[in-house]
Amino acid sequence: MGFQIEDGTGDCYQAKVNNENQLETVSVSKELQHHISLNEGQVYQCIGTVASVSPGVNTLIHIKNTSATKKGIVSYMRLQSTVLSDGTSVLPDIQTYFQIGTGTTYLSNGVEVTPVNMNFESGNVAALTVYKESPVVEGTFVEFDRWYPNYDIMSFNKHGSLILGLNNTLEIRLTTDHTFGLVYCRVTIMLQHS
Repeated sequence: MGFQIEDGTGDCYQAKVNNENQLETVSVSKELQHHISLNEGQVYQCIGTVASVSPGVNTLIHIKNTSATKKGIVSYMRLQSTVLSDGTSVLPDIQTYFQIGTGTTYLSNGVEVTPVNMNFESGNVAALTVYKESPVVEGTFVEFDRWYPNYDIMSFNKHGSLILGLNNTLEIRLTTDHTFGLVYCRVTIMLQHS
């Protein structure tokens, strides 16, 4: 009689041993964000923009995790600039760059964003507060990444290494000397129990 393996539901399946006395298995591998979206319905996308840039700092998006039980795990970010003009130089230049950081708190203005759940049938709502279009923030901005655009798209695959605990924030902003143009970002964030 063969060895029986129980799957946790009370069902037993016979294991196969090959001619080298090794147990044969079949595995299924899924990306973490696919697993969380499919099984928990807790993967969200947030889009941030500044429709008309101005010289100085322009905040594209400010995200705050408001969940007391789940961490916000950022898996992907994309940044894009359209034609920026009326600045002192042509892109790329040292006067115009995106910054990704943390440490600020939302104060006022901007446009509130509703994160979109990527599992459309889950019905879950994100425990995140999100603002775009240059919200006013306070506190010390702590930069951890920077990109100098050249009218193209930059993608950051963080693979879950960027984690927001309760009340932690993520901010993406553009510093520029340009007076016209549109900038865009997208953030994919998973909410998962600690």
